[in-house]
Amino acid sequence: LHHLKRIQGAGNVHDADVLVNFSHFKGHGSSGAGAAIKNIAMGCTSYRTRGEIHQLEKLDSIGKAFQEGMVDAVRAVLRNKRGKALHINYVMDIQPTCDCAPWSDLPIAPDIGILISDDIVAVEHASLKMVDEAPIVPGSVAEKLGLKPGDNKWLKIHGKDPYVQVEAAEKAGLGSKQYEIVEV
Repeated sequence: LHHLKRIQGAGNVHDADVLVNFSHFKGHGSSGAGAAIKNIAMGCTSYRTRGEIHQLEKLDSIGKAFQEGMVDAVRAVLRNKRGKALHINYVMDIQPTCDCAPWSDLPIAPDIGILISDDIVAVEHASLKMVDEAPIVPGSVAEKLGLKPGDNKWLKIHGKDPYVQVEAAEKAGLGSKQYEIVEV
């Protein structure tokens, strides 16, 4: 970690009493998948910091440096939000590409639901695992690639392993990969 020397976070996020991080879980060409971690790294930092994170893509072809850079940013943004952040992943309409793309496609898996946690690592890990275990939507890019339940879908679709960001975030002390699903 520590790819970024300086992180410019959004002042209004820093000054807020609490943070509610509502993210759409989807694929992403630079990190395999993106949701809570990517939402804070790219949505709560300056244009300069986002650019520096994207520059990390040049360091490797597997997205490791990019994902670790996102974790650097998240650690900085959440520094004053211990016990004051809630992360909500909308794991529905699971698009193969980022919402920033000017198109959409068939979802790669059926709707899972909405996952909520005060632990960004746990909610991200649970989201990834549940999508990986889910069946494939017929006609989707996942079906065209021959993916099955249990496959690391995002690694196969984008060539980037999104579990890198979860591991990095856990090592950075942002939370734990351990989770318990409680349906309501």
